[in-house]
Amino acid sequence: MAISKPESNITPFYANCNIFITGASGFLGKVLAEKLLRSCPEVAGIYLLIRKKKGFDEKQRLATLTENSIFDVLRIQQPNFARKLHPILGDIECEGLSLQSADREFLIKNIDIVFHVAATVRFNEVLRRAVNMNIRGTLEILRLCEEMEHLKVMLYTSTAYSHCYRKTIEETCYPAPCSPRTIIKFVNEINNDTLNEITSSLLTQGHNTWPNNYTFTKAIAEELIMERQKRLPVAIVRPGIVNCTYNEPVRAWCDNMFGVVGFIAAGMTIMNVTLGNANNKPKLVPADYCMNAHIVAAERVASDFKKNVPTRKTIYNYVPSDASHLSYSEYIALSTENIPKYPLRAWIYPYFLFYTKCTYLYRFLTIILHYLPALLLDLFIMAKGKKPRYINVYKQIDKLSEALRHFTSNTWSMANDNVNNLFNGLNDTDKQLFPFDIDNINHKYWLELAPYGIRKYLLKEPMDEKSLEADRAIYKKMVIVHRTLVTGFYLMVLYFIYYLYTVLLQ
Repeated sequence: MAISKPESNITPFYANCNIFITGASGFLGKVLAEKLLRSCPEVAGIYLLIRKKKGFDEKQRLATLTENSIFDVLRIQQPNFARKLHPILGDIECEGLSLQSADREFLIKNIDIVFHVAATVRFNEVLRRAVNMNIRGTLEILRLCEEMEHLKVMLYTSTAYSHCYRKTIEETCYPAPCSPRTIIKFVNEINNDTLNEITSSLLTQGHNTWPNNYTFTKAIAEELIMERQKRLPVAIVRPGIVNCTYNEPVRAWCDNMFGVVGFIAAGMTIMNVTLGNANNKPKLVPADYCMNAHIVAAERVASDFKKNVPTRKTIYNYVPSDASHLSYSEYIALSTENIPKYPLRAWIYPYFLFYTKCTYLYRFLTIILHYLPALLLDLFIMAKGKKPRYINVYKQIDKLSEALRHFTSNTWSMANDNVNNLFNGLNDTDKQLFPFDIDNINHKYWLELAPYGIRKYLLKEPMDEKSLEADRAIYKKMVIVHRTLVTGFYLMVLYFIYYLYTVLLQ
């Protein structure tokens, strides 16, 4: 006699609920909306905060969003899925979220669950915009939540590196570098030039220094959440570096340059040297597993708040355990295995990315591997009457390498007991419906299709066999060119050493 599986405890929580999501047009927001629609089909509606952009209004942007490849599986399973997606015109940067009064009233009276995912994740974002989006935006969402008549839970997406001045990060609240309201008022009253001049000094508070505006503002925003933990059902999820999907809705889906995907895409195109230690271990997580953890955590937080559980958890570090994850070099090795099978048409050249901790060696190698080729390319395109651009591109890559240096050069120990307990508390049905056990994933299975995902989903290059065969043939030729150039370079170095040796003997 077959043993029936237990019913899900998670999907009934979302049944007949109206969900409000910020950041739905971003990488994680898309993954979250798709998963909720596919695995919790009884949701009443999902309302997405969308601002006008580049002449497109919120309805037009939602229509474009639903055409994204991440919804391809859902399009087959639920052809009318878009009927449950509703745009709410607003802007996370503005006071009151720039909501129209009718929309605000609707949200207050009808929303049950809030996922606040929106943020600017640019490390070099100007401080005023970072504060307005990441701190004031969070404050405005919380003010809205306080008015909601049926709020079950509000889940905030932070980052595992919000307090990266610490080498050990527990699943607990740490003091904010400054008062959220003070920094909001300050940056919006001071002029741009003065603010830019003092930004670096603002990032150092006492003995603690934040490496960029992103982590600084995220740390302060967490303070806003924790202020309300006793009177609102709120919680914080701190994901590590979010990478392409593990399995859902498809393998290797990605649509941005963050995580190892960015390094691979850059190495497959124009970046060949970067600052950092290849043996350090980044806290990488799959996007689909990360959002599954959000969905399950929201149910747990709502349930514990309703029952007034005194030991309820409010912070979840969604990161792999210290002993279970790989080094940058190991991640890269797995991720680049299939590059010959799925080369990029954008720049078909053999992948290589050199890590160095030495600033002087980095500067030397960037001249040889970045700026000299860039100069030749610029001269070539200038001869054809076009504007030079490659030198400027490599200047931007230099800035990116410097911005990432703190993370590629350091390793952190991060606790994840709350996340592990969250997963272990699921029944077998929910473990299959919402998998997020990061410590037991198959890294090869996860990462081997990264080049496929970059080519198909990120760069949207043709995937028909004829196009792939043509690009593979060019790639093979470029391998020969690459090896010839490398051999020639080494021969030049050997000749230079021999020349110096003969001069010294004389």
